[in-house]
Amino acid sequence: MPNSATALQRAICQGEEVNVGTMSFSQSGSYEVNLVNSNGCDSIVSLDLTVNPTYRSNLEKAICEGNSIVIGNQSFSQPGQYEVTLTSISGCDSVIVLNLSFVPLNLSVTQLQNILKADMDGLQYQWFDCSTGTAIPGATAQSFSPTANGNYAVIITDTNACTDTSLCLEFVLSSTTGFNISDRVNI
Repeated sequence: MPNSATALQRAICQGEEVNVGTMSFSQSGSYEVNLVNSNGCDSIVSLDLTVNPTYRSNLEKAICEGNSIVIGNQSFSQPGQYEVTLTSISGCDSVIVLNLSFVPLNLSVTQLQNILKADMDGLQYQWFDCSTGTAIPGATAQSFSPTANGNYAVIITDTNACTDTSLCLEFVLSSTTGFNISDRVNI
């Protein structure tokens, strides 16, 4: 009876193995295994094994509150840690560990006499009139001096293009500027 020979080509993912007879293989390479076939003759199996890598990567991402990030077919909009398993071009797992946070914006506004000032420094600002819902032309500095009583707020945009709006503040012009007490007192 003749000996037999078999050639096998296999591709597996890292962490998997191929069994030939009683032997296991988990690294790329060419292997020959001597077995005994059903007729009692030698049977040589030639294995050409390719082990494709699996990938694991970490992604730190800060997004604007109200936005989301999509990885694969999954969307994330809340802070936290998420593990997403995708399939690489070779058919193996590709795991992405997402650490998601929000870009913090401080929307506090302080009134100092006749000036409103956004508490967060170094951003872009647009002051607007809450009563009309319109932007105030030229009011794009961190501080704003209203010329009339009213309700005002500021839209803040940071360097990541995150935008949010402060609460509306009721503003009343202070009458202490230009006030001369001798004009008001009679004896």
